[in-house]
Amino acid sequence: MPGEEDNPFGDFCEDDLKTIVEGYCDAQGYMRTATDLCLQGCVDGACLKLEREVDCDYAIENDFSKFGHSECEDNNVISDYWKDNMFARDCVEKCSSTEVCIKGVTNCVREEKEKFFPIGIYYAVDSPSSEEFRSIADLDANIIVVGGNTIEDKKELLQTAENYGLNVILTNLASNYFAYADDYSENTFLTILNDFGSFPSLFRFYLMDEPDANPDIKPFASASYRILEDINQKHFWISTFTYEGVKTRFIDEVKPNELLMDSYPLADWANDYDSLQIQLSNYASIVEAAKKTAVRNDIPFWIAVQSFSDSGWREPTPNELRELVWLPLTYGAQGIFYFRYNYIGGQGNGLIDINDNPTSLYYEVQKINAQLNALSPILLNLKWIGSANSKMIGVDSGENLVNEPADKWTFDDWEEESSISKNKNELLIDLKRKNTRDEWFNFELEKNINSTEYPYLQIDYEVLPDKNSDYTDFSFDFEIERESGVSKPHGYFAIDSSLGQHTKIINLENFKGGSLKRDVPIGDSRYGAFDSDIITKLKFYMFNPLDKELNAKIKITSIKKASINLPNVRNISGNFEAGTFEDKENKNYIILVNRDTENFQTTKIEMDSDYEKLIDVYSKKEISLGNSAFISFEAGEGKLFELKKSDKSKSFFAKIADKISGFFRRG
Repeated sequence: MPGEEDNPFGDFCEDDLKTIVEGYCDAQGYMRTATDLCLQGCVDGACLKLEREVDCDYAIENDFSKFGHSECEDNNVISDYWKDNMFARDCVEKCSSTEVCIKGVTNCVREEKEKFFPIGIYYAVDSPSSEEFRSIADLDANIIVVGGNTIEDKKELLQTAENYGLNVILTNLASNYFAYADDYSENTFLTILNDFGSFPSLFRFYLMDEPDANPDIKPFASASYRILEDINQKHFWISTFTYEGVKTRFIDEVKPNELLMDSYPLADWANDYDSLQIQLSNYASIVEAAKKTAVRNDIPFWIAVQSFSDSGWREPTPNELRELVWLPLTYGAQGIFYFRYNYIGGQGNGLIDINDNPTSLYYEVQKINAQLNALSPILLNLKWIGSANSKMIGVDSGENLVNEPADKWTFDDWEEESSISKNKNELLIDLKRKNTRDEWFNFELEKNINSTEYPYLQIDYEVLPDKNSDYTDFSFDFEIERESGVSKPHGYFAIDSSLGQHTKIINLENFKGGSLKRDVPIGDSRYGAFDSDIITKLKFYMFNPLDKELNAKIKITSIKKASINLPNVRNISGNFEAGTFEDKENKNYIILVNRDTENFQTTKIEMDSDYEKLIDVYSKKEISLGNSAFISFEAGEGKLFELKKSDKSKSFFAKIADKISGFFRRG
């Protein structure tokens, strides 16, 4: 074995230098070199680990001299550890400046891509043809979510995607790698990374589809994310989650690098104005809950929007698709995906039809994506402050209905172990359910309410810990009776049932028309038709949606008219969704979206007096505010505005900075 003079990379045995080298190797996640006289070493940025016994012929053949091993002793054997980790030598020789070496992976792996605004297309069957790749690239998307059947199929589509400038989220890995539960292991994940990690087009591997909503695969998802965390490879993997994962805090448990959630509100029965508005309100509520979860975990929020028809779902109109994209943007979404591109036999259209011809949605997606790409540098760097429907902004919340006299409340327990108590300021519910879905608990308030005065109802509640159970998964079902005497209209509102304080907002104004065609499990609004705006009863049903024993304590502190104050915003007329933001330079922005997907609308907007104009970021059009401004929108259209303060509201130093900046721009 060599002495110190045989190590061409310096004496790593010296304490100070040894400490520096060890720290560097550990920080890079590399392995450490072990030699006879010098226990630690780092070579050309890659660290190795060798056992003391090294086969001489093997070492000479592989030119160990470059690692400080120019001599060998006889009768020594190469260690299995070194054989398993020859990748380190390959990395030193092969990896480019945009690639990295990863422990356990033979091939070089491309570095994490710079942050960008993802615009993705789900391709829902095997592998696209070159023509389909070209068609998807023509949508101005930058990601394709696609699988392929075999490993070779996957490699070919990764190469083809690169040719068309597309990044890939690689799906359908289960058929090649995850045959059994035990295959969700470190070795399997490293094998997948070794097979595909060197392709420049690779963006993410698709771990599982909706694991939070499937009790059978949920444990594997949790275990997989823990393994990926242990080997520092979580950033390569992504799953699509549902609202189930948000409201049960499953996202907090697995801690993905991004929250990609799907939500498809256009059920086939949501085919009139009121039913569509109910679904859009539920959609906004789900999106807001997801964004708050993403903020809590300090990760980006991306959403997959509905661009298909299927059994139980109808195809969006182009205006509705525009709405489905822009509404999440008002809640700070930083990535948009479309599900899905292609027609699937017997299930309906995507962005193309059964004959592979583009639908009207294809051309609408082109328009939307052109806007997203133009706005993405700003959207990507906005910090979300808050969002609301215009009918909640600056509204007086009025009386708290929890304070209604006891004789106005009716409690109906369908299982005797549960109980409810009421004092002046709160309702306390002790909910106990056996492991069945058919157990309900009712409470209702008899009171006349005009739904035009209560367009949105806000319920503030807290889920308290129960010493008998850590499972608190429940949902609200909500009914109303109107003056006409028509009863049994109701909506299944899934709510956040995790421990802590929460708010649920229900759209009452549109809870009055339409007809039921299908029972949708989450976000459903099932109701009959009404002629009157007067509500005579509010009915709440709490139930256990899973076949699992339930113990929960819920404290309801207020039921009142929804009222939200958005910073800088005084009033917005009409039916609009609004979101407020600021960027790293403390500039303020607002996104407005027309909630009417059928009609052109004009809103009157009033901002704080500090602001003198709005700038439409996409069109560059300036709108003077004065006391207020009128802004027109196409059906379902959204716009991003920068808020510009008047000079008189600026500080002395800000005015000087503006003058200096202007001087240099002119120069």
